Amino acid sequence: MRRNIYLLGFFILTLLLSIRPAHAVIEDTIVAIVNDDIITLNDLKDYIDARAMQMRLEGTSAKDMQKFMSDMAQNGLDRLIEDKIILNAANKNEAALNAADPKGESQRNEEIESQVDNRLMGIRSQYKNDEEFFKALLDQGVSITDVRNRIRNQIKTKRLVDQQIRAKIYVNPQEVTAFYKNHFEDFTKAERVNLDSIFISKEKGRERAQEVLAKIKDGKSFRDLAKEYSETPAIGIIKRGQALPEIEKIVFNLNTGETSTICEVDNGFYIFRLLGHTKAGLAPLFEVKDEIYNQIFQKKFQDKFASWLAKLKKEAFVDIKKNP
Repeated sequence: MRRNIYLLGFFILTLLLSIRPAHAVIEDTIVAIVNDDIITLNDLKDYIDARAMQMRLEGTSAKDMQKFMSDMAQNGLDRLIEDKIILNAANKNEAALNAADPKGESQRNEEIESQVDNRLMGIRSQYKNDEEFFKALLDQGVSITDVRNRIRNQIKTKRLVDQQIRAKIYVNPQEVTAFYKNHFEDFTKAERVNLDSIFISKEKGRERAQEVLAKIKDGKSFRDLAKEYSETPAIGIIKRGQALPEIEKIVFNLNTGETSTICEVDNGFYIFRLLGHTKAGLAPLFEVKDEIYNQIFQKKFQDKFASWLAKLKKEAFVDIKKNP
């Protein structure tokens, strides 16, 4: 199925980026056949545009959009074929459920539409008001119906994947413990300190820093003085090796709650208060068990999904044209 897919995908995306309405013949070029569906260059363009449109509506970052377009250059046609195959399986599953339980069809449809409404409301919440939202739709050249249809299909396929794969995955406690024991290095934390800080620039001078330190020694609140005098936010948590040597020499030798002497750096003066100190060492299992569970679950999911999708592909008729 994937023969020549990289070169074909890159060629197709290059064509899509240059397509204009006058190029109807190019747009109608058949690039693949999936079961009874014919996929043209225009279909692929619409698919990429629709996915990009939804990502933009949902506020996807420019970096992630760039990553998406790079993936489409390599795998756009493959992604469309896989989506068609999975959606076809989802529609068959819905039909089988409705045939087996016709009375529950209405309720299932209502549940899907309710999820569509919630997803659409989530997208709408990214915008200040309805006017801005509808303008974004207009700019993308899509309607609410287009967006709803795409969300509906996504929900159908997710329901099928949940039913066929996620619901059948089990991670037992023994697996979590074994993973922890076999990956101690992944859960070893560096020594770190949590710091409150006051920074006085060189322009304000050491005298200002000495004045602030004197007030701390007189019992004034460190936090209040930081709000009044500090020219930068509190440093917060740092790991050993992250800060300047002159800073680390001081802060890693403080006791919790202790205030430092004045620490001079190139651009000014710091006063630190230690809020907490965590020694280097292996994180206990109870702290990382959820993280481990998720890693194991995702690995099992990816493996089962790949096998399941491969089976669907094998059962489907797929013909990718070599020379679109």
